[in-house]
Amino acid sequence: MAPMARMSSCANRRCETAALATTSLTNNQHQWRWQLIRLEIA
Repeated sequence: MAPMARMSSCANRRCETAALATTSLTNNQHQWRWQLIRLEIA
């Protein structure tokens, strides 16, 4: 149980780091896309 939990938490951290890196890289793209979506909704 312990090793599996440790591995999963490590993988989760790696996924979070990758997600953060991807978000920071494509943040500007997503921002204007969300603005367009908000304008369409509003």
